[in-house]
Amino acid sequence: MVFTVDHGEAWGGKSWMKVKELKKLIRGFGCKLIQNHKGHPEENAHLERSHRTDDEEFYIPRLFQIRSEKELLDEAWGYIYYYNNVREHSPLNYQTPYQHLKKQLPEVDRNIRFVIPIMLDKVSVKIGSWSGYNVLAQHQLL
Repeated sequence: MVFTVDHGEAWGGKSWMKVKELKKLIRGFGCKLIQNHKGHPEENAHLERSHRTDDEEFYIPRLFQIRSEKELLDEAWGYIYYYNNVREHSPLNYQTPYQHLKKQLPEVDRNIRFVIPIMLDKVSVKIGSWSGYNVLAQHQLL
């Protein structure tokens, strides 16, 4: 699996040490990280378009109605299921992402349809030592 990321602070920003630590972390999961060239969002056009759709279909219409983290995670779970299993996507010949994936990998476990949303802030703190290079890891869990 390859993660293509921008130069945002969540992905190392300008710090070569943060990028090195992140690459080391995900390499342990058999993954690779590629950092896009700065100022070239077209290198990750699919993700950028996905973020726009998320904003338009999830965050903007729901944001002010959500009152708790649990509510956010419940709403997000429903949206993720809808996006991947119900909503047809024109670039995929009007198939859902799951239908498209199933054609590519017929043996894929059908439970992949149920992606659980997580709070990345909490995950980054619980994973372990980040050598002090990740701001979130400096905050203690209560």
